[in-house]
Amino acid sequence: MLREGLLERDEATRAFRLGPLLYEFGLAATPRVDIRRFCAPSLDRLAASIGDTAYLNCRSGADALCLDRREGGADVRPMPVEVGNRRPLGMGSGALAVLASLPSEEVDAVLAHNAGRYRRYGMTPERVRASVEATRARGFAVTSGRVVARFRGVAVAIGNGVGGIPVALSVIATEDRLDVRRIEKVVLLLQREERSLRSILGAEPSISQKGFAT
Repeated sequence: MLREGLLERDEATRAFRLGPLLYEFGLAATPRVDIRRFCAPSLDRLAASIGDTAYLNCRSGADALCLDRREGGADVRPMPVEVGNRRPLGMGSGALAVLASLPSEEVDAVLAHNAGRYRRYGMTPERVRASVEATRARGFAVTSGRVVARFRGVAVAIGNGVGGIPVALSVIATEDRLDVRRIEKVVLLLQREERSLRSILGAEPSISQKGFAT
């Protein structure tokens, strides 16, 4: 593996680390649809308008993957969810919005797959399913303290996804900043951005169906 470039060895510490060939593999595997670039303007506007951190999540198997985020100007910010962090679909507002956007049979499969993983969050598949139904009924996801205590998240899924990948925009803030009245304001802004993105997707069906080159 060292010879092929899959691993490197630090001569000082003798520790191993990933090699340059894996980076080249990553470049070759870059998806045709650049979801981050497509949604970046929406994240910028959300963070600027709301003052709290805006996130972009997508589905990755039975997980939600944090693709991007923008910090707002609020003095109190949520514990960081780093770009690249994963959690089971349904855990957190963005992950819940993504899960609720899936067809019911796929939701069933995800719940079955993640049943054991939900326990670490104090959840069960039945409770997650109830949250999915509530999200579908109201048109947006809201979670409170599910991932980080005393923080609340609000999220909206983007239509049928981007390039065939389920995607959601979310905002996370402390519970006192996201009270009922402010949730209404945040939801309106999230829905405005979702409509804007969906409009672009509708005008450029190649993005929605096949993705676009970076």
